[in-house]
Amino acid sequence: MLLHTLMLAATAAPVLAVCEVSAWSDWSICEPKSVFTGCDYAAGPPGWRAPPESAKKTSGTAAPASAPDNAAYVAEMMEAMKRQGEAAARASDEQAAAPANAERLGPAACEAGDAGGFGCSNVDLESWTPIAELGALEASYYGKNTNDNWGWTAKDGREWALQCTNLCGNQPLVWGAVEGFVMTGGTDSGGSIWRDVKVYDHYAIIVSETRKHGLQVFDLERLDPSHARHDKDGDGFYEPDALFADVGGAHNVVVNEETARAYVVGVYSPQGYGYLCNGGMFGVDLRDPAHPTSLGCIFRNAYVHDAQCVVYRGPDAEHFGREICFLFTGNDVRVVDVTDASDGGGDVTLSKLGYEGVRYAHQGWLTCDHTSVFVDDELDEGGARGTKTYVLDVSDLDAPLLRFVHAADIGVIDHNQYVNGAFLYQANYAGGLRVLDISDAELGGDAAKATGRPALAEVAYFDVLPDRDTASFLGSWNVHPFFASGRVVVNDVQAGTAIVKPTGLTVETRARSVTARDAGDVCPNLFQERSCAAPPADACAGLEKGKCTKAATCEYKKRTCRAKADACAGLSRKRCKKTSGCRYKRKRCRTFDCAALEKKKCKKDESTCKWRRKKKKCAAK
Repeated sequence: MLLHTLMLAATAAPVLAVCEVSAWSDWSICEPKSVFTGCDYAAGPPGWRAPPESAKKTSGTAAPASAPDNAAYVAEMMEAMKRQGEAAARASDEQAAAPANAERLGPAACEAGDAGGFGCSNVDLESWTPIAELGALEASYYGKNTNDNWGWTAKDGREWALQCTNLCGNQPLVWGAVEGFVMTGGTDSGGSIWRDVKVYDHYAIIVSETRKHGLQVFDLERLDPSHARHDKDGDGFYEPDALFADVGGAHNVVVNEETARAYVVGVYSPQGYGYLCNGGMFGVDLRDPAHPTSLGCIFRNAYVHDAQCVVYRGPDAEHFGREICFLFTGNDVRVVDVTDASDGGGDVTLSKLGYEGVRYAHQGWLTCDHTSVFVDDELDEGGARGTKTYVLDVSDLDAPLLRFVHAADIGVIDHNQYVNGAFLYQANYAGGLRVLDISDAELGGDAAKATGRPALAEVAYFDVLPDRDTASFLGSWNVHPFFASGRVVVNDVQAGTAIVKPTGLTVETRARSVTARDAGDVCPNLFQERSCAAPPADACAGLEKGKCTKAATCEYKKRTCRAKADACAGLSRKRCKKTSGCRYKRKRCRTFDCAALEKKKCKKDESTCKWRRKKKKCAAK
């Protein structure tokens, strides 16, 4: 791979105080994954790392001082987004012509690759809510659609899924029970296929590409029927608690709960025309969420499509405790220190990294130890097979590296992805939710040699479009995998939203504790997990002949025990259909066990299986 990394000189930032921690405990025994709420940094309440009140504030409406350094690429990117919108419109028309799952569904366990009509592996369906019940309205250009989603947990433990739609903003759900609409678009707001939501404390922070949408704030505690400002008239609609009008439309919003800051990216001017901050990043102070205030242009050197901003806790001691943003600009990934940034400057670009074949560096997410970033390129599946995930080594923020590229078995478009412990949860359009084991990601290309398994390996999926695995904009836009229950929100852009729950994820864990800490000290990651579900590829190696022949997955050949080869692998579609025990799916032939099917499903699967009436079981033809 050809890499180009730009290192920019900057004055050394003061290193903040680090709390003292114990040594790591021993790894636990293998057990089902039980921690889903993200990283453990022993952080304080929301806003505990907010900068001083004296931080400079401005109206933020001043004209940009200079053109972005990727101005030409921005023009190309905007044309690509226009084409994406047109493709999404065609996809909506196509889906409307043959609507699927128009009724509520669930729960349904994943059995023999099916959960309520959806494709699956190790993921159960808890509920499905069709788009007709999500408040999406017909628009003249792009029809109905859902887009971004996020989640919020109330004080009483109830978990709420926040699903954005094209016109009606946010639709809160409680596992299949529609509780009410959150009206985030006023009369001047209009509709857009792009609407994004994040959460700060108990407030939803919402933006949209609609040019005069602004940043809207909604107090999620109002969803409680006992709240004084609950939906008393019963019409299902709420007005936002705040409308921050210093920005117009925006492609996305990023929230750093620790610093009480929202960063609006791909941002337009309040007047609704032309970029603000050159389309970069505009800061909003959320210390008083019902009355957000402006921090002005935080970053203006490039258009920013998406970002993740964190209080840095990685191995690069020079930057420990600083607020670092990882920016995805379309043609590269930038690492920027925004600790002292406010309108007029203060941001420090530490590095930027491009990679060979970049088409659209779209979004990414950090591991809890802040050593790796997983990046998706939204437009690189057009001419190559296999959905690609780019794994970056960011151990040195001033010199990030591309560690390796993972290519999946199917070639769907990847959109958004998030790290939760040892697993990466991807929203891959026509491929739906894909869950990858990232335990060995740091080993890169050496993982297979060291552990007997690949650096990234798919361990579960929930396919919203099981009959379509192509590079199209049909399918899942986003997933939210951070609920304590392990539930995941998965949308289908044109059809609705599913609440699902992965099963069979087993991990080993270890932890350390805080031993000494002063006020303001920043703690490193205190919890780690690694997968123990995937057996080594050479599990049969070394077994004596007797044990080898008894093992269902092994065979003894040439005085050596080895894993059985998949007899169906590599067969053509025509030959696959003629071979007993084989099934052709997702553009490849694979072994299929009919014995696992119940009578009803066996009879449906006439191409591969047959119900043996006398033996009362399903068997291959």
